[in-house]
Amino acid sequence: MKVCQIYNIASHYRAAIYSLIDRTYDCDMYCSKKFNDINTLDYSLLSGNVKELRTIRCGSISYQVGVPSLAFKKYDVYLVTGDTWSVSTWLFLLLSRIFNRKVYLWTHGLLGREKGIRQKLNVLFIKLATGAFIYSNRSKQLLVSAGVSADILYVIHNSLDYDTQLAIRRHIKPSPIFANHFSSGSKTIIFIGRLTRVKRLDVLIDALSVLNKTANVFNLVLVGTGQDRPFLEEKVNKLELQDCVWFYGASYNEESNAELIYNADLCVAPGNIGLTAMHTMVYGTPCISNNDYDSQMPEHEAIIAGKTGDFFDKDDVDSLVATIKRWFENHKDRETVRKDCYEEIDARWTPEFQLNVIKEVFDNA
Repeated sequence: MKVCQIYNIASHYRAAIYSLIDRTYDCDMYCSKKFNDINTLDYSLLSGNVKELRTIRCGSISYQVGVPSLAFKKYDVYLVTGDTWSVSTWLFLLLSRIFNRKVYLWTHGLLGREKGIRQKLNVLFIKLATGAFIYSNRSKQLLVSAGVSADILYVIHNSLDYDTQLAIRRHIKPSPIFANHFSSGSKTIIFIGRLTRVKRLDVLIDALSVLNKTANVFNLVLVGTGQDRPFLEEKVNKLELQDCVWFYGASYNEESNAELIYNADLCVAPGNIGLTAMHTMVYGTPCISNNDYDSQMPEHEAIIAGKTGDFFDKDDVDSLVATIKRWFENHKDRETVRKDCYEEIDARWTPEFQLNVIKEVFDNA
């Protein structure tokens, strides 16, 4: 089967699934050159043809030069980033309808925060395609409610470099990394990701202050960097939490990240959780995030309340404090929690899972 892949950008974090698709099908890939701070794919990992396209941008609107003309080529199937702000993709979809091409979008679909004309455009966009691979069950439900046939929607979830992470997980062991740093045996909460305002880490620090004024004493390690770090450091100093907060900084070494995550007791991401959920759960650490699903990323579906984590009322410090307390009161067996996290990621959040969804659709296309 000859597959044409058209992406707005080939993100590095998707290298594993891109490689699997490349090994499974005869692929050509077309994508934009790097245009922001997202790390892009090392094309040498692929055996198929890769061509970077000149892309014209005006704010969020883009046009990939050459994409509409790909509808004139005869591929068995097309796999395309579902970016509704891409004019070239709209033109490509219209031409594909005329020439009866089989086009599958890879898209968020609906997140729940789209209203009015924006929602209608997203729905029309998907209806123009043969089908759509979407990230979450919630998105599928929203699209079906908006009039899209469930028969053309396929939940594909998301994935990281699972094989590398699994290899690390198989030999990792507990270490005293936090006991050595904090000189205490207190429970450790972790956040790993960019320290930006949308992540609402100020809410977590406020919650930590409340918790540590009671008998519930916790340590916090923040792995990552970002524009909000000075603000967060100032807040930690003001609340006199310096002894129990570790600004670890950016870490791009997966062995180091695995040690930090594996030895933590809980991940808390007060804003949208995104890939952090998959990164922490693959090493057995549960996640707490907010329950405003319209503002969440699809990966929040990996959190099964009471099993692989929990949810609190968005931006509510008292709710977060209560949720953290409840989690530790109800989950004394760390290894049972670890196993539950492993099982969730292994079952639904791997490149192999994604490839199987794609193969089932393509084989019946």
